[in-house]
Amino acid sequence: METLPETAVELLRPGVFIELELPWLDHPFWFSRFTIRDEGQIETLKALGIARVRWNPAKSRTTPLPEGVLPSKASPPPSERERAELAAAIEAKRQEKRRQHEAVLTMRRILARCEREYEQSAAATRKALAAIERGHPDGARQARQVAADAAAKFTPQAQVVLQLIAEHAHDEGATGHALNVMVVAQMLAHRVGLPQQAIEAVGTAALLHDIGKSRIPTSVLYNTQRNRAEEQLYRLHPVYGEEMLTAVAELSPSIRQVVRWHHESVAGNGFPDSLKGTAVPLAAQIVGIANRFDNLCNPPPGRKRFAPAKAVAYLFKHERAAWREELFAAFVKLIGVYPPGSFVRLSNDAVGLVLRNNDREPLKPWVLLYEPDTPRSELVAVDLTTTAELAIVEAVPAEKLPAEVVETLDPRCKVRYFHDVVPPPR
Repeated sequence: METLPETAVELLRPGVFIELELPWLDHPFWFSRFTIRDEGQIETLKALGIARVRWNPAKSRTTPLPEGVLPSKASPPPSERERAELAAAIEAKRQEKRRQHEAVLTMRRILARCEREYEQSAAATRKALAAIERGHPDGARQARQVAADAAAKFTPQAQVVLQLIAEHAHDEGATGHALNVMVVAQMLAHRVGLPQQAIEAVGTAALLHDIGKSRIPTSVLYNTQRNRAEEQLYRLHPVYGEEMLTAVAELSPSIRQVVRWHHESVAGNGFPDSLKGTAVPLAAQIVGIANRFDNLCNPPPGRKRFAPAKAVAYLFKHERAAWREELFAAFVKLIGVYPPGSFVRLSNDAVGLVLRNNDREPLKPWVLLYEPDTPRSELVAVDLTTTAELAIVEAVPAEKLPAEVVETLDPRCKVRYFHDVVPPPR
């Protein structure tokens, strides 16, 4: 790799991209590589005792002053009081970064635990779906256990947050979709105040909602231009699902109803029975909206993939009439303004990936920040509730970002969710 040129700190000016060689915790900046924004950052570098830094011509908007040339408007040296104030500000920022670093370590432990739980749930779901497709009644018990284990987190006092789960080497297909729908559906059921037993039932129905698709030929399932006969066959999958589950004594009739009616709409244009209004059970609506959201984020082959934030916006604009008004409002609040898996731009022009939402402060989620030439494992994650100087400016579609940014932040082709419980504030 080519060695970058050096320059004296006193020759820096706004617009020069520099690369610090200090450990991240030893300086007060959020990044070790950044474009100088103002004279205050240059004064901070001087206060750190840094005489020279490396700068990157390719990433700079301007160049440092030539060696031997003094700035035309050299500022007077800071007074004793100004130096003390700057030193205090630097130390305060270092302390904030140390607290953030500890929070990141905790966050990574939580992520690892959630990913282990996700793997266990995925394995159990995979076995349950396969058993039911073979007509084995034990599959229903396995599905109920997955849903019960997940629902155990949903106490009345629990604040449950949506968590982005790392992709795995294999394509999870129906298993990943079933788990995503279960996670979102149970969280939504908890948010609208359903009791524990009902949350378990919603989760079981969510895991099993597409079981009838095993009777639909893949040539029909994945056809993006079905003819009328193929569409009619596709719309039978909820009916087939209910039929497959009728022989399973462990499943209540209400769970089988949700499987049959998860594509029904309060507007009356759903299927297979064209139910309308309150005739559509709340549990079926909950599973239905979770299913539709995940189908937009993780579509079948050949269909357009929506970023999570765009998926919510699409549902709001085009399909909110399909859901009870208060349920759709609860769903939007649950998923958040910037759902996990969203690319965002921050107030300092940094780009990041949302890792988990924050129910109490929806505009301040956890964000993994992109830094050039830095492996994903070394990227900085920041809890935006802990820093006043960073805020999200906008969500950014992946297609508008450079490929290396997307690959570094989010190398997955699918969005996977799991839930985590945040302790109540003290």
